[in-house]
Amino acid sequence: MQGINWNLTIIFFITIIALASPRVSFGQIDADYDALLSKGITELEQNDLETALHDFEAARRKKNGRVQAHYYIAVTHARANRVKEAEENFEKVLEIERTFIPAHFDLGVLYYQTREDEKALKSFELVESIDPERARVYFYQGVILKRNGNEKEGELKLEKAVSLDPALAAEIHFLSGASNFQSGDLDSAIKEFQGVITLTPEGELADSARDFITQIETKPKQEKRLLLTFSLGLQYDDNVILEPRQSSAASTGISSKSDFVGMLYFRGKYQWLKRGDWSGDLALSYFLNFHQDETLVDFDIQDNHLSTSFGRRFGKNQLELRYEVQFASLAGESFLFSHKAGPRFIRRHSKKQITELSYSYGDKDFKDVPLLFPRNSERDVKTHQVVLTHYHRLDKEGSLYGGYSFDKESAGDSAAEDDWSFDAHHIKAGMVLPAWRDITTRFEANVTQRQFSNNNQLVLTTKRKDDDLLFVLSFSKPLSGHLDLTAQYLYQDNDSNISVFAYRRSIIGLIATATY
Repeated sequence: MQGINWNLTIIFFITIIALASPRVSFGQIDADYDALLSKGITELEQNDLETALHDFEAARRKKNGRVQAHYYIAVTHARANRVKEAEENFEKVLEIERTFIPAHFDLGVLYYQTREDEKALKSFELVESIDPERARVYFYQGVILKRNGNEKEGELKLEKAVSLDPALAAEIHFLSGASNFQSGDLDSAIKEFQGVITLTPEGELADSARDFITQIETKPKQEKRLLLTFSLGLQYDDNVILEPRQSSAASTGISSKSDFVGMLYFRGKYQWLKRGDWSGDLALSYFLNFHQDETLVDFDIQDNHLSTSFGRRFGKNQLELRYEVQFASLAGESFLFSHKAGPRFIRRHSKKQITELSYSYGDKDFKDVPLLFPRNSERDVKTHQVVLTHYHRLDKEGSLYGGYSFDKESAGDSAAEDDWSFDAHHIKAGMVLPAWRDITTRFEANVTQRQFSNNNQLVLTTKRKDDDLLFVLSFSKPLSGHLDLTAQYLYQDNDSNISVFAYRRSIIGLIATATY
């Protein structure tokens, strides 16, 4: 009987506890989920990221299959610059609901901020296909296209964005101003920031634009006046040529021998004038190479080069006067003294497009070198040169360039001297690719045709004609803030109708360069 009463007591208390305990229903779980979500959104708006993340995580545990909690977890990580976590959570959102547009859009913004432009464009294209009236999709597409060099297509996207949301015009001006500020084009930056203030005189964007303008106007002019470059390298040359500064080699200047060649290069450039639109600089360079093969030491070259310029800028145009002097010695013996002078005109069409046109007049005074070049002075010439070059800058420090030059060298009238009179046409094209994994690729191709004016004394009935091809490919990687390592390959093919002047050569080199 007492056992029965004890059992009844236990049952009674269990019943009381069950009746007194709150009942957990699906409706209550939904209410808790919504409350946590709402609280987290408020904290997110107040930038209390850690508390917001805690509440979103709690909401997710309540309803793991609901997309909103995962989405706001991703947004919070993105706001905290935790890119990997944000990307993972945006992907979880899309696993739950593949057509959840906010996740696609925000994932595109995340890729835009981390400069993963191809991924960003794919996300924005998907959003555009589902929601073609979303203005910011076109805004981001336009910015990405423009920073990758697609100016025209990018402008069309930005125009579409502004047509859907005129308020975006101010943001476009602000981004353009920030880009100009970073590239050093401060005058253009001020104009863009003033455009922001005109469109939206009040607000955070206008305040930021004013801050930039103040920073620019009060920024002390502390431009670097002196630039130093040091290079040390080792090359393998399969056909050693005596050709300092691209002077046309004499037949005895082609060794037909291969060798390892050490090289040393120094260049210093000092800007002695920078006042308003006026500028001037002075540059000095020194080049030395030394051959391993003792039979080629006569081809060791020391080349010294001094140049100075003085000019003035007129809006987008700049005019300079330049003077250059070169002194080269061969195995310690004086080989060449030359100088030239002339004007250079520079037109800056935009921050990405630059054209240069220059003319110079000068002379080359060759010195006799006993044994190797005993009649070298017969090569003295007067020189004329016209050079036209156009540069197109790409984003991320890349560029394309191409140009044409005409050279005329006029020697003396004797049979030995007039071998060195010629007209030359030179075409070059090159590119510098934006760095990939910190490796910068450069490529240049040159085509030169030299048509000599008189019959050559080696073949009395023939005028010499040279067709020269030159290709240079290099890969550079920074090792530190001041030191770069470059691997270089050069191929040259000089095809001449007089066989003693024809040659081919390949050079492979590794060069370390320090800049200060």
